[in-house]
Amino acid sequence: MKGNMKSLLNGIKSRIESEVGYLAGRVFIVPELYYGLELGFPCVAIKDGDFDNNLYSGVNDEDLVVDVAIFTEVLSGVDVAASVIGSGNFKGVLDIAEDVKNALKAARAIDGYGTMAILRDMASEPWRNEGGTEFTQVKVMTFNFAKD
Repeated sequence: MKGNMKSLLNGIKSRIESEVGYLAGRVFIVPELYYGLELGFPCVAIKDGDFDNNLYSGVNDEDLVVDVAIFTEVLSGVDVAASVIGSGNFKGVLDIAEDVKNALKAARAIDGYGTMAILRDMASEPWRNEGGTEFTQVKVMTFNFAKD
């Protein structure tokens, strides 16, 4: 791959934190998509994605694939649907995902990558944290970034 994944990941992190104010300081580049209690809620984990020309038609050697995982709290004693759809001032995982997508759609020239496409937008699902004591709701999206 000819693109620079390191620069792209740093550019995505900066773009999300600057465009989505409540995520400032809450976006992390990670070695695997996981959630640790020390990260707090909500948070976004970004990771270099798989690359396979046979898997994604139209992807070329200048394109880079990035996975983005969004984690939000499942509030105790509150309707658990709020972790998905939000409630009042509490943003659910779908609200956060939309804000992240909009920030990245508006992203022009992140490290020379001007075109972004969503390759996969998975349904949200509950995950247990690393300690296994609390649930979090997670949504994983896969983006393709192409050079203009």
